[in-house]
Amino acid sequence: GVSSSTVIRDVSALEASLGAALLDRSTRCVALTQVGANYRDCIKKIVSAIDMADFEVVRGTLSCNRRFRVNVPIHLGRKLILPHIQKFMERNKDISLCMVSDDGVVDVRDNTVDLSVFVGQCTSTVGLITRTLGYFEYCLVASPGYLARHGRLEHPEQLAGHACLTEGENGHARWLLSGDSSVSVHGVFSSNDPEILRKAAISGVGVAFLPSWLVHEDVWANRLISILPLFTSRVPNGGSINIEYPLKYRRSLHVREFIKLMQEALDVSCVYTR
Repeated sequence: GVSSSTVIRDVSALEASLGAALLDRSTRCVALTQVGANYRDCIKKIVSAIDMADFEVVRGTLSCNRRFRVNVPIHLGRKLILPHIQKFMERNKDISLCMVSDDGVVDVRDNTVDLSVFVGQCTSTVGLITRTLGYFEYCLVASPGYLARHGRLEHPEQLAGHACLTEGENGHARWLLSGDSSVSVHGVFSSNDPEILRKAAISGVGVAFLPSWLVHEDVWANRLISILPLFTSRVPNGGSINIEYPLKYRRSLHVREFIKLMQEALDVSCVYTR
């Protein structure tokens, strides 16, 4: 992300301050001089020592607290993360884990949590490391019993004639599909809780439009059937699953292990990477 002119200017300024040539420049190539190579090796040792000092401070901070505090969205935590917690605990027997379930926005800079998992747009914030682990899409699903009674759908327009389960309170919803298309539906049943909508779909109440990570096990177990997959595949209506933590924890083994746990969970949950 740094221009070549900036690099050339900075290196020239460094050479002037040291009174020595670090690079051997020719029309064919640019190479380190012997002095430059020695200087590079010394700098590597200094950077390595700083990294180790940072690591010891972070390790000491977490060890003193004896509690690694993680904030996760309620349903994502229950469905996606909780089944893999045992692996994390087995690999990190020296620390306690406190998992706070909260769908609200959490600022990890106020020290209430060490790491936050969130769904939505990933943006950069000064002093924090934000990383997207995967992306998910929404799926149209219904139970085998419901489809046996009401028939299979061939096109999204047919949703107008079906019982739809919508998120919210007024029953109206616009579901975004492939190719920037959408369909307006009126729900015969609505809830602000996606887990309730999932269970309603399984019981045969109607057609639901839910995150892939929430229903993938039900589809595999044939409790739910995916409807119109060509109209929902890789749709931009999905979202990203992200983590965020303070810059001071960038070399924390516990953060690294929790990221590993998240990646293991996402690998089996219909969440994809780009």
